[in-house]
Amino acid sequence: MRVPIVLLIIFPRYVFGIVNIIVGIQQPCTSIVDCLSSNNPNTVCYQGYCGSCRNSSQACSSSTHCCGASRCFRHRCTALYKTGQTCRLSRQCSNINDFCLNRTCTRCIPLWSTCSTEPLATPCCVGDAVCRSGMCQPASTNSQVCLTTFDCANELVCLSGTCQNPLGSC
Repeated sequence: MRVPIVLLIIFPRYVFGIVNIIVGIQQPCTSIVDCLSSNNPNTVCYQGYCGSCRNSSQACSSSTHCCGASRCFRHRCTALYKTGQTCRLSRQCSNINDFCLNRTCTRCIPLWSTCSTEPLATPCCVGDAVCRSGMCQPASTNSQVCLTTFDCANELVCLSGTCQNPLGSC
């Protein structure tokens, strides 16, 4: 008499998920909305399962794994700071319109608002805007007309009256 041999191919991710569902450790999810019923405000949807978010300085592989007051940077959840709080890098400021200036999260000036290039004034405009003629205006992009490099967006420079990438297409 022959005994049938059954081969079982196991995929660790699916086995892990099935064990977690049976034991009740983690609930499957496709977005944070699926985790709202957990009664834990620090629950996030990460790699298909609801789980606790990670606090500052804990390991992470994505900002979705970090709690709301932190962001994943160099595989560690990094604290985010509010406007006026001390910072080292602009990415540590929680508001997208803040930049770390003089070690403080500083709110930049909105587009079409009055600005100044004076030393004690807020020296930044929101996004790719620049302070031109006392007003935050959209910066000139590649191949647009400029008078100085300060008229150009990001890494572009004013060459022969147009904003250009000084390194070409390297």
